[in-house]
Amino acid sequence: MGKEYEPELGQAFFGNPMGQYECPEFVEALIGFILDEMERIYW
Repeated sequence: MGKEYEPELGQAFFGNPMGQYECPEFVEALIGFILDEMERIYW
């Protein structure tokens, strides 16, 4: 227990180093847009 807590990369990146696992709404919207475009293109 001598090691200090270091947030995971994902937690640090999304600005919430101490616990909650959620990302900003614009990230969810961007991922949704990318998936929709991939579905449209590769269909």
